[in-house]
Amino acid sequence: MSRGVSGPDFLAGPARYREFLDDNCPDFMAAASAAGDVLLFAEECATRADVSARTNEAFGSILNQILNDWVELLQACVSGMGRSALRSARSIFELALFAGDLFDNDEMADRYLDHDIVIQHELAKHDKLHGLMGKALKSARHHRDKQLRDLHEPVEALVGKYGRQYRRSWSPESVHGRAEREGQLDEYVKYRHASGVAHGAVFGRDGTMLRYDAVAGEGTDLVYRLGGNFYLCAHGFEYGFNSFARFVGSMKDRGIGSAEAVLHRLDRLGALHRVYYDAMWNLHIGVSPSLAPARHNVVALLHPSGTHDLYLHDPEQSRMIRAMSMRPDRTLKSITTHLNRAGPAQVDQSVLLLRDSAKPVPGADWEPDESLRCEYFPLSPTPGLGIVGDNIALLIGDDGLPRRLY
Repeated sequence: MSRGVSGPDFLAGPARYREFLDDNCPDFMAAASAAGDVLLFAEECATRADVSARTNEAFGSILNQILNDWVELLQACVSGMGRSALRSARSIFELALFAGDLFDNDEMADRYLDHDIVIQHELAKHDKLHGLMGKALKSARHHRDKQLRDLHEPVEALVGKYGRQYRRSWSPESVHGRAEREGQLDEYVKYRHASGVAHGAVFGRDGTMLRYDAVAGEGTDLVYRLGGNFYLCAHGFEYGFNSFARFVGSMKDRGIGSAEAVLHRLDRLGALHRVYYDAMWNLHIGVSPSLAPARHNVVALLHPSGTHDLYLHDPEQSRMIRAMSMRPDRTLKSITTHLNRAGPAQVDQSVLLLRDSAKPVPGADWEPDESLRCEYFPLSPTPGLGIVGDNIALLIGDDGLPRRLY
């Protein structure tokens, strides 16, 4: 296994990705901003005079979440956060699938809103009151126990009315069953694909876990990236966009006049999807190195006094950190072998221990690798790979121990 690079400013990444899109896809960015303007649409949907206040509340509750997921999808897509985009897309599909049940159905509205009582009871039942002590714990325990007593009979009455399944979900149908009834099984497959990110499916690593031929020897290196997942952004945008556009279209069919303006803005955004896909692909390629990143190397800094310090060296970011050997006997043997070949150190010398392993000393901090200005030379005349850092040129050969470095 190898590693990727995550600079200390990785939290600034989304802002940089948005700047990239501003520069390279200004029309898409403008269309995405316009597509997030859904307040008038929300108001008309949730304040209809032809249904009861309770039905407006139920539909407005699920509508609020659909619209917020849509805005979060757009934010994730323009920030390069592909995993977040897929999670939002998944939620939009599922919520929009059931939203129609609440649009003008008083019975389903009651079923939906009453389920909050079941949720509150379940939360109270499993609340362990962690982190509380003394009077605060006593007061919280009293409040929890009273809540359990007060909610017990209403919950049992609701379960008796709607069935045992009501403890798990307000809807009597599964997502698959509802998608089949609505003729959306093709979209359901995409929903399951998006769900893989939430459930840890293998594909969820695409774009942030890269496979390379090994630097030396047989096999492959798996390289981990932290940060934006541009590869998954395109999937998240497509899935979420299609689900949201279908939902808004259904609202237009139900007589919501402001849906027309939202659909117009969505048409403009959808027409630019290829521009967005290409930009995300270029970002993905740009952050995917052509070779696996260099690993942290174990380096012994030998002193003329006969002592030595052990470091982990990061050639990509030109830094090192004090380390302790995980195989002290092997480390000492490697250093002794080097001294037998090269003679005692007259000045500080750096020795790369290719087959050694070490871990940072607790509490140690990274520091510049200026004291390791040197070249690593292989014993073998045919090195396997050259990796160049700011201060280090690293050549890995077939033999385990390099010569003296200076």
